Amino acid sequence: MKGDRPRRLQAPAPGGPGLALRFTIVCLLLALSGSCARFSQSSGTETPEVIMGRLDLTHWNFEDSGIVSLDGDWRFFWQRLLVSSADGSGEQAQSEPAEFLAVPGLWNRSAGAGQSGYATYRLVISRESRPQVLGIKFQHIPCAFRLYANGRLIVSRGVVGRSAAAETPQWLPGTAYFAAEGPRLVLDVLVSNHHYRGGGLRYPILVGTAEQIEGLQTERVMLESVVLGCLLILGLYHLSLYALRREDRAALFFGLFSLATVGNQLTNGEILLVHMFPAIGWDWLLRLTYLDIYASVALLVRYFAAIFPEDVPRRSTGAFVTTCLAFSMFTLVTGPGVFTRALPAMLLLVVVCMLWMVLLSIRAFWRKRQGARLFLVATSILAASGINDVLLASLLPGTYHLLGVGLVIFFFAQSFLLSRIFASAFETAETLTKELEARVRERTQELHESNTQLQKAKDELWGEMQLARRIQTVLLPAAPAIAGFEIVAYSEPADQVGGDYYDVIHAGGVDWIVIGDVSGHGVPAGLVMMMTQTAIHTALRQEPGVDPARLLGVVNRVIYENTRLLGDTRKYITITVLSAHVNGVFYFSGLHQDILIHRGLTDEIEVLETQGMWLGVLEDIRDDLPVDSLKLSVGDTMLLFTDGVTEAIRPDGSFFTDERLAALLARGGSLPHLRDSILEALADYRKRDDVTFVLVRRTTEN
Repeated sequence: MKGDRPRRLQAPAPGGPGLALRFTIVCLLLALSGSCARFSQSSGTETPEVIMGRLDLTHWNFEDSGIVSLDGDWRFFWQRLLVSSADGSGEQAQSEPAEFLAVPGLWNRSAGAGQSGYATYRLVISRESRPQVLGIKFQHIPCAFRLYANGRLIVSRGVVGRSAAAETPQWLPGTAYFAAEGPRLVLDVLVSNHHYRGGGLRYPILVGTAEQIEGLQTERVMLESVVLGCLLILGLYHLSLYALRREDRAALFFGLFSLATVGNQLTNGEILLVHMFPAIGWDWLLRLTYLDIYASVALLVRYFAAIFPEDVPRRSTGAFVTTCLAFSMFTLVTGPGVFTRALPAMLLLVVVCMLWMVLLSIRAFWRKRQGARLFLVATSILAASGINDVLLASLLPGTYHLLGVGLVIFFFAQSFLLSRIFASAFETAETLTKELEARVRERTQELHESNTQLQKAKDELWGEMQLARRIQTVLLPAAPAIAGFEIVAYSEPADQVGGDYYDVIHAGGVDWIVIGDVSGHGVPAGLVMMMTQTAIHTALRQEPGVDPARLLGVVNRVIYENTRLLGDTRKYITITVLSAHVNGVFYFSGLHQDILIHRGLTDEIEVLETQGMWLGVLEDIRDDLPVDSLKLSVGDTMLLFTDGVTEAIRPDGSFFTDERLAALLARGGSLPHLRDSILEALADYRKRDDVTFVLVRRTTEN
């Protein structure tokens, strides 16, 4: 340094890249009142000021007037590490030309000083001679420093070095206490910075009694802890709201933004994160500070887009988020000496983001979106305070750090806005609930009336069903009999009206046995069954000597035409008709289940396959109806049945089967006994269709 006259170099006001939330809604008044109480001065007391490296506290009473901020022009020795003598006299480098630098501020604009290097700040304090224990409160000083009082080391952070290799950075605010004796106190702050974009005493240094400094430190830690807790609760609360109502993504992003601000609170101010994790390195502490800023910007943009989805372009939202991700990756893969140089770009991103939010808030307000007015006011205040702090961080003229106040207002406004949204949703839900309850009462009344009508119709239908069942029962033979034969029959419909049909008819001296099954069951099948019974009786009265094939041909035409008239072409009938003749001979025709015969003489089971065509499928089936014959000897038993018997099913999925039915027939015994054996065996099966079977045994020669 050259020159004969002392000269004052104006250094920029301190700034920082961190987004610090100093206060929350709960503790804003506490912060203001605490700050006022801490720095209040008695009336008529002029605040001392550092002038040309000297501060006169001779008439200053700390107990009455409070703490003093050592702001002003400190003596500055660039690329020198100097320490005064123990008594504060014989000041080294006293003869050298004096250069002064504003504190707080950075040394970047000092003549000959650059971003990296080392220097000594010196302040000479005149005080009253009485011994006194004083305390000093300081914030983090990049990247390492040692503080001496009258040549005695009272506190240090990291290792001060003349090169990057010799320096060990450490960022940690704190306090220091020392005994002051005599009228002269010389403070030497030796600072080195080889790893950060700017060095120097960036934040105010405070001095007061030990009790005052200790109280101030405790107050700040408690205040930041309270703020931290408030933000944490705020974030978790909104995340829980999102968990309860997933479609409201605004609560999600606001909750995450609150938690990101928690991270910012941990890495700024008193840097509580270091107290929680002492082993964390300064580089990761700085890296987390930058990452938290990028995360906060991205989450704030996403929250804004969730609040006004129709007014915020998706492309611009995606551009901000992508840029923040890119900056985050850059911060993760590079060192502090590299990623901190991206601070101007990061600050520009913050400014652009805030101006973008303000402009789109104006659009939302113009379109009369819900909550747009409140959001516009809060966003404008946040943008103004943020831009002010960006100017300070960029070494440009600014006022004072206002981002904390802007964030408090923003958080308060957004919490109120989200509360209004939830309240509006609740009111809407309440209104809809009342309307729904009224609608439910109306519908309940209508359903009650409909149920009454349905019950009445059901009762009427039930009566008709009972009548139909009685009619169908009457149509079946009550006591079927053929001379020389014993007949036992059983029929049980699956519904009230069945589709199975059996009959024993005497017409023109010929005895007939009929067994049939209409597809499906219930009323439609019962109706077709009665058509078939009527058609057979009518045909036999008109032509008593008809053969089985001709009889089925006539009945088929009737069923075919009638089912078409009913509009149901899916109904068909499997049927076999047998005409009895002398000597136990039966002629039969029609496709149905196999005929089982138990030969009494040989005790064997004979299975006769039926042939022909189903009724109701084709208009003319006369060519498809062959006539076969069988003969029953005295003691032989014939079993005719429908598929409802053999297709009954067990819970394990197994069917009753023809084989099981044949085995029961082979046991022999009286026909009532055989009937009961079959029904007993069917008891373990679920019957899904009508069940009908006819047992015919020849008893005498005829």
